[in-house]
Amino acid sequence: MSLNLPILATHNDCTGCLACIDVCGVGALSMQIAKDGHLYPQLDANKCIGCRLCERTCPIKSNFAYCESEKSIFYAAWNKDSEERKLSASGGVFSAMAHYVIDKGGVVVGARTENACDVRHAIIYNKQDLSLLQGSKYTQSVTVGIYKQVIKLLLDGRMVLFSGTGCQIAGLYSFLGNRSYIGRLITVDLIC
Repeated sequence: MSLNLPILATHNDCTGCLACIDVCGVGALSMQIAKDGHLYPQLDANKCIGCRLCERTCPIKSNFAYCESEKSIFYAAWNKDSEERKLSASGGVFSAMAHYVIDKGGVVVGARTENACDVRHAIIYNKQDLSLLQGSKYTQSVTVGIYKQVIKLLLDGRMVLFSGTGCQIAGLYSFLGNRSYIGRLITVDLIC
């Protein structure tokens, strides 16, 4: 029997959000480091059941409309706390937002450097761990597993601040589908 295998985004089009890996219920997708050093999904056709949910979740393949506004409003801001600004890479606004969310009982999701060349998205639950997510990272962050954790937190009623590249934010929204978490999900796009 021939399966209707999904058509994944090409290496030229794939943004590396890796939402397709999280949405696959049978583990048919894994991440692969390509010659260009970026992470891309790799399909194991022997595990794939042909549901094509990964294809429908991919912001590229599904033509997911992430930014519907023709114009964006830009704001300039910085954290009033000079010590927080010193620990931050771009004015400390992220840390101010993180403090707000944690004070409301929420969690913060962002990129964490595990070692010199390993950056992964992680969840922090308290202000003491905020430094783990601060500072610039100059490599692709692994998001595998994070979208599943975020949806569980949202379904549990938690407020979530999710920081990532525009592609990762689009991956999160595409993964969430038509579910709405107004007032509980705050996303912060990084310019890469």
